[in-house]
Amino acid sequence: MKIAPVYVLTGQEPLLQKFFIEDLRKKIFPEGSKGFNDDHFSAKEKSWSEIFDLANTFPMLSNWRLITVRNATDIRVDDEPLWLKYLENPPEHTILVLQAEKLDKRKKVIKMLVKQGYLHDLVPPKPNMMPGWVDKLAKQKDLSVDPKARMALVDAIGTNLSRLSSEIEKLELFMAPEKTITVDAVSALVLKSSGDSIFQFTDAVFEGKAKESLTALKYLFDQGTPALVVVAMLARHLKILIKAKFMMNQVQANDSSSSPASALGVPPFLVSKYKAQAKSFTIELLFQGVKKLTQLDTDLKSTGLNNQSLVEKTILEMTSQR
Repeated sequence: MKIAPVYVLTGQEPLLQKFFIEDLRKKIFPEGSKGFNDDHFSAKEKSWSEIFDLANTFPMLSNWRLITVRNATDIRVDDEPLWLKYLENPPEHTILVLQAEKLDKRKKVIKMLVKQGYLHDLVPPKPNMMPGWVDKLAKQKDLSVDPKARMALVDAIGTNLSRLSSEIEKLELFMAPEKTITVDAVSALVLKSSGDSIFQFTDAVFEGKAKESLTALKYLFDQGTPALVVVAMLARHLKILIKAKFMMNQVQANDSSSSPASALGVPPFLVSKYKAQAKSFTIELLFQGVKKLTQLDTDLKSTGLNNQSLVEKTILEMTSQR
């Protein structure tokens, strides 16, 4: 496959853009990405003049430079001469990737990108393609899926890839250390939960909303969500906040070399939420939260006390220490 100098990715499913870029990165850097030749940032962070200057810079110890620009929805009239000049003779050593939900195809630059075949509109998969996506996402986590479980997931989720990814992540935690997702696990965890309710719960906890946290927790327990899955999702959220806190400190010290989304391991549109939550905590408080969740995990497995009461007590402690 010939590698093009420019890729413009559009579509409302961020997971498709992520996979497209990951596949492209593997082709460009078959021995692994070299950080100083793999740049990624938002279009809001740099001007197009700065981006094209970087694109024209030769890579270090590599044949390629990859530049990924998120939120590339706004190409102003003033920027058109820069774009047209770049597209006339793009550097052979640089692959420029633009990410956007949608673009105004009436603009001169966009028309040229379309004409040259650089525009890739990544549409969500059709229903008959979803079983393959279940296997693909599970395989990335070294999981296999029972055929009945695969169909149960497809029936419950439809063609929403982002939700499928999050449900498989929850199933991984729920099934551990087992590596095969069963229909019983899907029935217990996915079919009895409502979409992103567990993420709404963890948001409420780390935003200090005690009443909302307890209400959401009761709903999760009423729907049959296991206590250990609740703890695992809280621990996941806390881990992201700790990364966000360290990342913000690095930015203040001018020592950040990776994009926020890749550093946190979350989609770009969720970065601002996690950073805002992390600002409310000191590092010490975040690590206290780790200790509380570790103790809660131990208590759930050893004390025999009511699971919901144990979790509620920990939630009240965590929401009050802010």
